[in-house]
Amino acid sequence: MTMKIAESPMAGSFAAAPTIPGGMSVELHPFWGTSLRATVQRDGESVFSCLVDKRGDVATVTDCLPQRRDPVVAAWLCAVCDHLLLSLRCRRIVAIHPAFWDDELGHRGARPLQRITHMRTALDADLLRMHAKPLPRTHRFVPLETTSDALPVVSRLSGPPEAADESRVWGDILSDVYGPVIPEASVRIANGSDTVCATAITEYHGEPLVAHLVTTAELRGSGLGRAALIESLTRLSDAGYADCHLNVLEVNWVARRLYRSVGFVQDRPTLRASRIGPGWAET
Repeated sequence: MTMKIAESPMAGSFAAAPTIPGGMSVELHPFWGTSLRATVQRDGESVFSCLVDKRGDVATVTDCLPQRRDPVVAAWLCAVCDHLLLSLRCRRIVAIHPAFWDDELGHRGARPLQRITHMRTALDADLLRMHAKPLPRTHRFVPLETTSDALPVVSRLSGPPEAADESRVWGDILSDVYGPVIPEASVRIANGSDTVCATAITEYHGEPLVAHLVTTAELRGSGLGRAALIESLTRLSDAGYADCHLNVLEVNWVARRLYRSVGFVQDRPTLRASRIGPGWAET
């Protein structure tokens, strides 16, 4: 029901970038785990930053700052992407950036993908428990297993044609692509021996993330997804976390309505995922 926000983590660290026009430079620094923070430096001060994760030859760029309606700021993101393609030998980059930079990146040859809504909520266990409703008599919450044995179980929650994509998403989650799964807050809903709903909460760059929430096709709209989400958020609060965030495709209004119903609000401008490849700056 949600979408993944990064394709992979990165290994290693890298030196400062060559100088870019205007006496500015791009630098890469270790940030969190295997992630890097890229900065654009001017006269020794950072004027732009973003986070970089890399897996194989694909890098993902997120958390661009500042988020300002200014073509100059968008150009700084372009400079970072140019550098990553060269210094990290990337085949392509997926940049998640404010949608109001679409024109600037489009002029440089970026391929626009989905629009994304970023949402966040403060965790209030008492309020969440007020929202909770009992499960049907034959259903129960059980922990989400995080071993490889769990992959076939959760991948079956979506039938064709979604099954292959679901398997990849769950494989990434169970491989810690979005940070380690928080076991206290990640649950399945079981009906007898069958799993009918599952939610995975991970700690991505130190913050809880709703990495995925899915219900079997025939039970969507039954309230089980909402029940699993409230249970996960309540357990997350009980584990000591203060808030939680997620990313959802803008067109998925059903999911957005669900998240709003339990307290999530959009807290950033609408984002855009854009695909960037070698030679994009010359197009």
